[in-house]
Amino acid sequence: MKITEIIQKREKTLLSFEVIPPERGASPESIFKTIDRIICHGPKFISVTNKCCSIDYTVKEGKVYAICNNKKPGTIGLSAAIRKEFGVETVPHIICAGMDRFKTENLLIDLHFLGFENLFAVRGDPMDLRAGFKPEKEGHMFASELISQITGLNHGKYTEKTFSGRTEATNFCVGAAVYPERHNESLNDEEDMKNFSRKFESGASFAITQAFYGFNMFRKFIEKVRKSGISIPVIPGLKPILEAGRLGAVPRIFSATVPPELVKNLTEAKTPEKEKEAGIKYMSRLLEKLLDFDVPCVHLFTMGNAKSVNCILENFRGCFT
Repeated sequence: MKITEIIQKREKTLLSFEVIPPERGASPESIFKTIDRIICHGPKFISVTNKCCSIDYTVKEGKVYAICNNKKPGTIGLSAAIRKEFGVETVPHIICAGMDRFKTENLLIDLHFLGFENLFAVRGDPMDLRAGFKPEKEGHMFASELISQITGLNHGKYTEKTFSGRTEATNFCVGAAVYPERHNESLNDEEDMKNFSRKFESGASFAITQAFYGFNMFRKFIEKVRKSGISIPVIPGLKPILEAGRLGAVPRIFSATVPPELVKNLTEAKTPEKEKEAGIKYMSRLLEKLLDFDVPCVHLFTMGNAKSVNCILENFRGCFT
């Protein structure tokens, strides 16, 4: 079932999760165990992240070599396995990075044949972090362009003419990423909203935000979204932070700021247990405010670990099921 249909039928705020494929060579059992621990909370869908190949450099015999390696492959296989194992709607991430429009079309055909109805389209990180993002030849520079290609395929528009002259239209529901605090590469808030508008106009049917830690920031962002004429459901994305030592990664990973209250509560805690309690209390209040705001769904980033997510959701037993 399409995410938009699931949201339309909701009677209260829904719940969803994001998981990350295991490291190359590792078993997916760790991901299955993570889902085992959180499936009791009744998620309506689970998204699976997608990483492109990254370029690493090594020196051998006095020469510098570039090595291209995907450290976390398996997005599509893991998505299919989760759907089969747990019977929950699964949403694979589709990226621009490392893909041209021909490879993308082939991937979309595979996903169509596998019966996936929902996709999450993102640009992806640069293959070479030092050089910034560069699209492949015949590839997409922006997620809005990728969404346009998926929308085109939904209308039977393929990259090349088929031998038979016939084209079967796909039926994907496409999600897009949005940033309550602005993408770190956007020049300003206005340009960032224009980027969201382009994704909407290209055919995005729902959106999931990057992580944030202030409710008022999210509320004001939604007000701007609606004033811009963007009508699709916007799902808030949350990553629980229960340890002071993890605060420093928030701006780098999520392009988000950390409210002074959360910093104070975590850094002034006298013991690890008090630190954890402070984090749970803060994140629970944020989640309560989102529920009162009647958001369509809450999307929790597990980062492959169910502990912090479960700590928060224990206070919301029965709220989502």
